[in-house]
Amino acid sequence: MASCRASIDSFRAKEDLFFARFSGARATEYADCALYGEVAFCMAGLKPCVLVDLDRALVEAYLQAVVLPWIDEQEQQEQKQEQENPQRGEPALWRVVRCVLDTPEMRQSPAVFVAGPRTSRRVDQALMAGVAYESQLATLLDYPGGLPEDAAQVATMLEVVYVDRARDNKLMTTFACQQDEQHNVVQHFQRYRHAMAPYGIDLALMMRRPV
Repeated sequence: MASCRASIDSFRAKEDLFFARFSGARATEYADCALYGEVAFCMAGLKPCVLVDLDRALVEAYLQAVVLPWIDEQEQQEQKQEQENPQRGEPALWRVVRCVLDTPEMRQSPAVFVAGPRTSRRVDQALMAGVAYESQLATLLDYPGGLPEDAAQVATMLEVVYVDRARDNKLMTTFACQQDEQHNVVQHFQRYRHAMAPYGIDLALMMRRPV
């Protein structure tokens, strides 16, 4: 767990440095865009993959400054462990997967995902085939709620936020749900909270109406 915690902290440090370049309104805009928590959940085997959900103009710079250097670090660690223990089997690789989102919210939109060592072949195949439904995207990202599908659901939508109390309430993930999905969200949160505790992450849950 110590090495996983160090890997998670390394991703966070690179990401914090990347977003520190922005100030004013842009800094506020990007405050909830950090993927540190999503990557931590993927590393723990909770989340099948991570969507790099940033402005299209920012995605490539983010990959070059944060994701790809971090993946290189993970590969170097794997190579070192393989040298120390040649019998440990195939290395566990992180990778960038590019595909197309063609959902009602995102028509023919290029998308970038980060897949981890625990990402299944089935998920890889689904990403390569493209994502056509909001429900499919929610499953790939392990979200227990979904975006509203009509005006009535907009009126009953809640914003769900998980934060890490051990890291100054650092945002870990955020997603939408309907009011009648709150029980599913609580069960999802309890599972995540229990799984992340050994990593030194103390999750807390907030649900609120969007502002």
